Amino acid sequence: MGRLFRYILGKMLLRFVLAMLVLFVMVFLGETIDMNRKVQNIDISMNNVLLLALLKTPKTLVLMIPFAVLISGGWAISTLARKSELVAIFAGGGSAWTIIKPIVAGGFGLGMAITLIITPSGALINDMFERMSEKYFGKDDFTSKIGAEDLWFRTMNEQGQSLFVRANKIAPEEKTMRGVDLFVMDHGNLLNHREADELSFDGQNWLAKGKSFDPAQKISIGLGFDDIAQRIEGPSWMPIWNLPEHINSLKNAGFAAKEQILRLNRDLAGVLLAIGLAVIGASLPIGYRRGGNIGRLIAMTVGVGFVTFIANDISFALGKSGQVPVIIAAWAPAVLSMIVGIILLRKTGEC
Repeated sequence: MGRLFRYILGKMLLRFVLAMLVLFVMVFLGETIDMNRKVQNIDISMNNVLLLALLKTPKTLVLMIPFAVLISGGWAISTLARKSELVAIFAGGGSAWTIIKPIVAGGFGLGMAITLIITPSGALINDMFERMSEKYFGKDDFTSKIGAEDLWFRTMNEQGQSLFVRANKIAPEEKTMRGVDLFVMDHGNLLNHREADELSFDGQNWLAKGKSFDPAQKISIGLGFDDIAQRIEGPSWMPIWNLPEHINSLKNAGFAAKEQILRLNRDLAGVLLAIGLAVIGASLPIGYRRGGNIGRLIAMTVGVGFVTFIANDISFALGKSGQVPVIIAAWAPAVLSMIVGIILLRKTGEC
């Protein structure tokens, strides 16, 4: 690793940290304002309001990290351009690849850090936020847990009592749960326990059949099948190494686990996406030594990055809805960012 390589890499990493600090302050201020609005009628100290806002910040900040990678690459190279260091590098026999190699290395390192350190740390902090917010805002009426052999969820019935449902298997296509136990509890006391071979939803009512329900009987759960399935299968922010086990549990319960598979693949593709965005950010300012306007070049870089960033969200939505295969939806933005970065780099005329 040569001195020039370390010099450019250091500039990129420093500017990534600075970009993250700026984004952190912006997000934290926004969360503080939002939290102040939410706690207007709650007895809570300002210190705890700030702590809640601080703990909630990572959930939004993690979505903006790829943009920080984009900025860091462009910022590092534009600094070299303004100081005429690019001219010196090319005059000394260097090429665009000489400059891009440390940017690629930086993108790879940041991508790995985002996937293996930053995002999992954010998930842990978000768990702290959820536990603390329950103290002031109360618990959600609906909670769920998926095990290796069954799943549980809790909701409220029409009488305001806690209804715990355990099921061995779910058939989403038939909107049916099989091997069901229903527990009704009130203030920690078990009021009723009944079993059913299956619990099905006809679009309006739940119908329990078999065992304790012979003949079949309508029961009140308070939520429709789609609502329950979406909450059980829906997004759960967790470290990447926990996702495979969670996906297997969902599949064993009868779910397709499409969204979780999409998230796993998007996390894996995050490394490639970081490299692509870093290259996009760095490629356009390289052309500055040929007489380009640095402001316009940076604006173009950010614009291209935003398009890639938005494409990532659109691709995720298409994959989630099933309109695009999960693997394509997860990896397409990362591959697209690499292609765009290479095209922009070639257009500099320096490689």
